[in-house]
Amino acid sequence: MDEFEKFQYIRIGDKECEFNKNFRLILHTKLANPHYKPELQAQTTLLNFTVTEDGLEAQLLAEVVSIERPDLEKLKLVLTKHQNDFKIELKYLEDDLLLRLSVAEGSFLDDTKLVERLEMTKATAAEIERKVIEAKENERKINEARECYRPVAARASLLYFVINDLRKINPIYQFSLKAFNVLFHRAIAQADKVEDMQGRISVLTESITHAIFLYTSQALFEKDKLTFLSQMAFQILLRKKEIDPLELDFLLRFTVEHTYLSPVDFLTTQSWSAIKAVALMEEFRGIDRDVEGSAKQWRKWVESECPEKEKLPQEWKKKNLIQKLIILRAMRPDRMTYALRNFVQEKLGAKYVERTRLDLVKAFEESSPAAPVFFILSPGVDALKDLEILGKRLGFTIDSGKFHNVSLGQGQETVAEMALEKASKGGHWVILQDTLEVCSKEQEFKSILFSLCYFHACVAGRLRFGPQGWSRSYPFNTGDLTICANVLYNYLEANPNTEDELMLAPGFAAPPNLDYSGYHQYIEEMLPPESPALYGLHPSAEIEFLTVMSNTLFRTLLETQPRNALSSEEPGQATEDKVKNILDDILEKLPEEFNMAEIMQKNSNRSPYVLVCFQECERMNILLREMHASLQQFDLGLKIPLILFPGLSTFLFNDLLLRCRELDTWTQDLTLPAVVWLSGFFNPQSFLTAIMQTIARKNEWPLDKMCLTVDVTKKTKEDYGHPPREGAYLHGLLMEGARWDSQSGTIVEARLKELTSVMPVIFVKAIPTDRQETTQTYECPVYRTKMRGPNYVWTFRLKSKEKTAKWVLAGVALLLEA
Repeated sequence: MDEFEKFQYIRIGDKECEFNKNFRLILHTKLANPHYKPELQAQTTLLNFTVTEDGLEAQLLAEVVSIERPDLEKLKLVLTKHQNDFKIELKYLEDDLLLRLSVAEGSFLDDTKLVERLEMTKATAAEIERKVIEAKENERKINEARECYRPVAARASLLYFVINDLRKINPIYQFSLKAFNVLFHRAIAQADKVEDMQGRISVLTESITHAIFLYTSQALFEKDKLTFLSQMAFQILLRKKEIDPLELDFLLRFTVEHTYLSPVDFLTTQSWSAIKAVALMEEFRGIDRDVEGSAKQWRKWVESECPEKEKLPQEWKKKNLIQKLIILRAMRPDRMTYALRNFVQEKLGAKYVERTRLDLVKAFEESSPAAPVFFILSPGVDALKDLEILGKRLGFTIDSGKFHNVSLGQGQETVAEMALEKASKGGHWVILQDTLEVCSKEQEFKSILFSLCYFHACVAGRLRFGPQGWSRSYPFNTGDLTICANVLYNYLEANPNTEDELMLAPGFAAPPNLDYSGYHQYIEEMLPPESPALYGLHPSAEIEFLTVMSNTLFRTLLETQPRNALSSEEPGQATEDKVKNILDDILEKLPEEFNMAEIMQKNSNRSPYVLVCFQECERMNILLREMHASLQQFDLGLKIPLILFPGLSTFLFNDLLLRCRELDTWTQDLTLPAVVWLSGFFNPQSFLTAIMQTIARKNEWPLDKMCLTVDVTKKTKEDYGHPPREGAYLHGLLMEGARWDSQSGTIVEARLKELTSVMPVIFVKAIPTDRQETTQTYECPVYRTKMRGPNYVWTFRLKSKEKTAKWVLAGVALLLEA
């Protein structure tokens, strides 16, 4: 069975795969016709799933050479045809000679014609051999000339696979190879003409790179643009061997396996642990000693406003850009998005990081009836200004009667329908939008509507600050704003009196009565620069937001790396050994289960505190039992969290050991610890409820008419040797969004760059609700983690000299875990 026949039997179910049909047709054509054109071959690879990076590079090389040096491609095609002709002729002569020899009778030397044919075949073969050698030499020269253009094809092929991998981020990002081919040709056509060959190659490469960047960027959501830009830069530099793959791998993974307390006060435990991990690499040995030994210099760099723009202290300033990024990620992860932009700017050029506005005119010119342009507008985006400019250029204006701008609102349905009907017949443009002129109280309506829009922007903008912005996520979409506008319209139509002048933000008043373009101009000129303060948040909230964004960015970059592009993992048995060592270490340190029967015999008094202790021990036993069983049954191929997140697993295991130690101390005599670690409970609410139950029983107060009251002390855990007479001392709480000032005994502004601050010991007891002090207090929510929302625990009233609204806007809360 030959190659052609084999493909007849490749099928999908009962129906033959369409690709296999086409392949058999192409293969049959090639076998039947050795002059089969390579251009047709290239067309068959335009299906995305059939292309490889090397194959695409070869195809694009042929195309760029055919554009730049059509003479070379023509010669190559002629040579290919001649070589095929030579092979066919030689094969024909050989077959003919063999046939004559096979039918010859007696001595073939007596057959004059056969001898003549043999001599002719020999002479022809020699001539063909000479021509083949000549053709090969010509082909070598042509290939040498073509190879000059390979960097152009290689760059384009590389970038195609970068954008093709964007679907890993979001399935909406699908890029056609056919469209990419059109873009490739357009970029070549638009490149500046340069006579020098190397100069021309550089111009072509840059033109293609920038064209692909612009084309792709305009199709991405804003949050994904830096991911694409960074990935593009990394892959280009890896191909050029300008960055070390292992260093890039470390930068993206940033695995921190152990926790170390920071010896310097300007670095958190997390940052110092990262520095210790970095110091294990050959190029960074001694950085931990230098940071500790030259703390003053490093503090100045770490606490600078833009450390990514400052020189690193000491000899570390000589490190390359990737190495500097590694150090920055360890100490100031919140600045990594800015640092990556600087990195791209230095490596690829400033035009790759400049914010570009969509050129609607260019987009229109590049479109066609067969290739329409779709715009996905995010809430708050308005393309009217650009559309009006394009319309004016093409003759679609309100004055010409070809442009219809209809403000939607009550009673406007008929007007809109008439405009659409007219436009559909005449080929006009219609804009259906902003409800500025629908109310009889025009000035009041516009002013308050502007305020509503500003308020909506602030509400929606707080979402990017995560749980500190809103403890529960809600989209705050355009529909919400529309409903508010409708309510405003109804109120104004029904009420004769309105509102006085309004300040929307410090130095930003509600604008006067303006038209649509006037409001745009007012915003451009008067709106203060965006900052956390505009949302009522502390400046440090931006550090948290940027750190989360940075971690998300690097996780996404790691996920979009081409397979096997980076690998710092040890192969084979070494990895298995590493995992086994981790497992053995955890199993060895895993505590034994609590003996519940023995513990219960120690105290017959079933007080609320003792019951909480029993419940916590039982829950811990369930966890220990499950962990022990899971670790023993660990299957390398199925469960890999310890390999993927060794730092995280170490942190969680250390936390488990601390919890077990606390419970072990409590179960010795079942008396309440001097200071209780509230964060160590599975169910902290149960312990807080136990405080209320204990005091309610002692004083015979009704439980449903009681509440907890808190008094923040000036002491630490070590200052107490025994519990209070009633209530409990708590430690382990953190404040986010503000800090506790022990001197004034109130909530105050957080220190700059301080994301959370440790609370002193808190004395908690229960009192009747009607005795609770509510003046000059802030109802501070307590959450288990930074995620807030469903992790709500309780509400503590804390003393405050500021208005409650200040701390509500700042998202101030107590956390049991950082």
